[in-house]
Amino acid sequence: MSWAKTKVQNLGLGQEATAITVNGEVVEAVSSFVYNGSTISSESNSHFEVMRRIGLAFSVTDRLSRIWSQRHLSLTTKFRLYSSCIVEVLLYACETWTLTKAHWKRLESFHLRCQRRILGIKWSDFITNAEV
Repeated sequence: MSWAKTKVQNLGLGQEATAITVNGEVVEAVSSFVYNGSTISSESNSHFEVMRRIGLAFSVTDRLSRIWSQRHLSLTTKFRLYSSCIVEVLLYACETWTLTKAHWKRLESFHLRCQRRILGIKWSDFITNAEV
């Protein structure tokens, strides 16, 4: 057992977890940690994980910016790449999330922002989300 990687966490409401000692080794108390690519938080909502996933997906979108500006690639190819690379990063382990209406809005706005970027629509073009 790796004591450096072992942590203790209090889930749900109640007191913050405190560090404990096991066989002379101190186990650190944390309020959140990353496990298998997902953030496990003491809070009952998934706010930090949703925001983390949006940030990771945005960084992938940004790294693929040269692809979005390619004129010889079809929109079908670009959207397949979007679905396979960006949506996969965005929605990894989403079945464990507890989403609120605000989280849904953030995910939807990220999705529309990506679509606008792929289509080459600028904010000054005044095109509604329904048209996109």
